Amino acid sequence: FEAHGIPLAKGGALLGMMSFAGMASVVLVSVLAVRVQKRRPFLILPGIIAGFAGVGTVFLADSFLIYLVMVALGFACWSYLPILISIPIDLNPGQPARVAVTMASLVAIGGGIGFLSPVVVGTLADLFESFVPGLVLFSILGWSLAFCGTLLPETGIILAKSGDS
Repeated sequence: FEAHGIPLAKGGALLGMMSFAGMASVVLVSVLAVRVQKRRPFLILPGIIAGFAGVGTVFLADSFLIYLVMVALGFACWSYLPILISIPIDLNPGQPARVAVTMASLVAIGGGIGFLSPVVVGTLADLFESFVPGLVLFSILGWSLAFCGTLLPETGIILAKSGDS
């Protein structure tokens, strides 16, 4: 926030809005997931939104649109989680060991990227004397959720056909 000249109080309010939107999106998606049999749209749509909203946070920081962008980013960064957690169970029914390994891998990879991203952004900021390249890099990586969502098989149809819900 300091790089854009945003006071810490406003930055805290923006992050609070983002978290609140994310919390609301988790509840909404959890309810929708019970009614909608497909899972992939719940990954693809947040991935698309995350990419655009992430780039928007970098370039619209001094605009009134930052509020809308932060709410969209909160939605995108949280809403896919209930679906992501259910996919290993759908793909490996009756195989709890595989589900556990898949979930552990997701947590480990996510934690590793979460640890490395500030280091990479900081290193790029030192090299280019701006935070913009690193922030844009990780904003663009938000689209990887949509890309991976297109590569996954549709687990909701499998779940519906097997009669389990």
